[in-house]
Amino acid sequence: MLRPRSRPMTATGLVLVAVGLAACQEGEAGPALACPDVAGLGAGLHRLELAGFDATVSVPESCAAGGGGPACGLIVEAHGASMSADKMDSETNMRQLGAQAPAHGAATPYVVVHPEAHGPGAQWQQGDERGVLALADCLIADLGLDGTRRHMAGYSLGGYMVAGTYCQAAGAYTSFAAMAGGVDVIQQCMDDTDTPTRLLYIHGRGDRMVPFAAVKAFIAEVAGDAQAAAILAQGQGRARFGALDVDIRLHDGDRPGLVGGHCLPGGSGFAGCTEGADFDVGETLLDFFIAAEADAAG
Repeated sequence: MLRPRSRPMTATGLVLVAVGLAACQEGEAGPALACPDVAGLGAGLHRLELAGFDATVSVPESCAAGGGGPACGLIVEAHGASMSADKMDSETNMRQLGAQAPAHGAATPYVVVHPEAHGPGAQWQQGDERGVLALADCLIADLGLDGTRRHMAGYSLGGYMVAGTYCQAAGAYTSFAAMAGGVDVIQQCMDDTDTPTRLLYIHGRGDRMVPFAAVKAFIAEVAGDAQAAAILAQGQGRARFGALDVDIRLHDGDRPGLVGGHCLPGGSGFAGCTEGADFDVGETLLDFFIAAEADAAG
């Protein structure tokens, strides 16, 4: 059951939260996603055409079907509204980072999936999170990936995709990472599951699209007033709320125009911060995924 809350919102923020809440609520399941034929998928970049959305899949050489090496992990990264798979990768460089992950301490490289929305304005629609989750299952089964090393990230409206997936299936991924969107939805359902879950949440203090006030309310609830004050002052920290283990990373990045602080530190595309950011979002995501796996392994 979603719990009503009161918090200030801009018009854009209200639209994003409405979409996110719709993704989190129960709805018609829709037709099951037929697994694409990826059993013999080789190394390189592949485009899959699916019902509801498409996907670009980056397969490092050692992760290709029949490679014979240790099973690779999986990273799914959802773009924001008006973006594409390639635009999302330009902000995080996740395809290259996934291939180079052992240099960052990962056991193997990662296959990286960028689903791409068919909706008007490249916006995710209610139910898309189920299709994206089904695609991840298909790739793990057909490529022989390590299902205990699967992660999901999303930016802006893609952050709400992450939130909707967490609310419906908290155990579906080893960890979740939402950037500049989704925190309101997560707050609605985070005490409704006892599934241990790791979450990284990244947000700009000067975000002009998803108000920072919502993030402060989320931090206060998961961390309590004293710890929340420290996290806000330091710009990062870790807290636990029930089964949800949360890492917070804040930034002062900015970009002229509408995006403003609703930007991604280190990004090189139209959503990348052009000033004020002190970390690289792609490397931060990868390091978090690797750390989440270490925690899960005990």
